[in-house]
Amino acid sequence: MSNLKINLQAKGIELTDAINNHVITKVTNLGKYLENIGEQILIEFEVGKNTNHHNKGDDLFRAECMITIDGKTYRGETDRHDLYVAIDEVKDMLFRDISKDRDRERTLWQRGARSIKKRIKGFKPWPFS
Repeated sequence: MSNLKINLQAKGIELTDAINNHVITKVTNLGKYLENIGEQILIEFEVGKNTNHHNKGDDLFRAECMITIDGKTYRGETDRHDLYVAIDEVKDMLFRDISKDRDRERTLWQRGARSIKKRIKGFKPWPFS
């Protein structure tokens, strides 16, 4: 995956090898899904720790990711009590958004192709004739 560029940042916590490996694994799985795209894919991932003063000082971990593909931006963020769960949830959100967008593009293309086929066969008149 030569077209995949990953920027990983940690705020409020130390970026350990375990966290780094977990993020890289999850992001690489997204990259495998997107590998047929010839464009450069930029993935910016940020993990951090904030205190949630409304929950009596319980620590919350924040995972935030922004993916830029061919000029389109997909973004996901979440706060959870476990950092690894937050990373997994962000990856799932982004996977869902990207697949929904790809399905929408495919459906629009197929609808257009069907419309042209109907016009060629003569079932539907051309709008400019």
